[in-house]
Amino acid sequence: MQTKIFKNLGFVNLGKPYNLDDKLISQLSELQNQIFRPNNSFRIFKPKYSFTKNYPMNYSYLIKKYVSVLNKIIDKTKNTNFIWSDEGLFNHITYFGYFNLYLLKEIIELLNNYYETNIKFIISIRSQHEYLGSYYVFNNSIINKDFRSFENFMDEIIINEDLSEIFQYDLLIKKIKKIFNSEILVLPLEELRLDNKSYISKIYNFLAINNKKFTYENTFINQNSKLINEKKHYNVRTLGYNITNSHLLHLHNSLKKFKIYEKNYKYLRFIKQLIKPNLKIKKTISLTEDQEKKIQKCFKKSNQNTEKMNNLNLRIYNYYV
Repeated sequence: MQTKIFKNLGFVNLGKPYNLDDKLISQLSELQNQIFRPNNSFRIFKPKYSFTKNYPMNYSYLIKKYVSVLNKIIDKTKNTNFIWSDEGLFNHITYFGYFNLYLLKEIIELLNNYYETNIKFIISIRSQHEYLGSYYVFNNSIINKDFRSFENFMDEIIINEDLSEIFQYDLLIKKIKKIFNSEILVLPLEELRLDNKSYISKIYNFLAINNKKFTYENTFINQNSKLINEKKHYNVRTLGYNITNSHLLHLHNSLKKFKIYEKNYKYLRFIKQLIKPNLKIKKTISLTEDQEKKIQKCFKKSNQNTEKMNNLNLRIYNYYV
C-alpha cells in the first residue's frame, strides 16, 4: 500500500517508505522509530523484548521534538494532505502497541495547537490464521525465545486471552473510534489480492480523491511464503552473525560507552549495515488443518463483529467458517 498506492495519490508522506535524502524526513524517521518502534540503537528507548526493569522512561520531550519536525515539514509545503503509515504501530508483542495509540493521540493534540486537523484511519487487516503464521516466521528470532515453537505460539494465542485480544480487530477499531472520534476504513488484504480495483476505489472514496487513475500491478513486496501442493508454507527467518560482523558488533558495543560515538552513531549508516546480522531461512512451517480451524473458531465472533461494524464480508475470505 505504501509504495504502490499512497505515493500515487499526491499526499505528502510522513511515514514509510522514508525519503532519507530529505534531511527533515530523515530526522522524522529517527524520532518516529524511537517513539513507536524503539530498538537497541537507542540506549534509552528499548523495545519491549529487551526492556530493563526500573529503567527510566520519558517520552514527553521526544514527542515535542517530533511535533516540531512535523511542523517544519508541514510549513514548507502548500499541500494540506498527508499520509502517515507504519505497520508496526499496533505491534503488541515485540513493541508497545497498546500505548502507541495514546502517544499518537498526544502528537495529534499538539499538532492541533498549530493546525486544524481532520484525521482518518485506514486499517489493513488479514485473516488471523494467515497473519499469525506470517508474523511468527518474520519475527522468529525474537518471539521464539518466549514461545520456543510455532505450535506453542499458536496454542498460547488461543488459550491466553491477553494474547488473543491483540488480534481481535473489532476491539482495536472500537478503541480507535473512542480515542480519536475519527472515520475508519477497514480493508482486508485478501481483497487487494482478489479485487484490487474495488480495494483502491474504496480508498479513493474514503479520502475523497477525484481524477486520480493509475495502473496497479498486483505484485507483493517482502513476500515470505511459497505454495507447496497448494498449501502455503512460510519461511522461518532467523538472524545470524558471521566472523566479520561479530567482531564489528563487539567493537560497536565497546564504543557505545563513549558519548561522542553514541551521539553520532545514528548518522553512520554504513556502520549499521556492517554490524547488521545476516538473514537466514533455515526451514518452512505451515498450519495444520486443525490449527487453522482452531484459529478461525477463536476469532469467529470478533470477525463477525468487525463485519457488522464496517460493512464487510470476511467469511468469503476464509476468516471464519
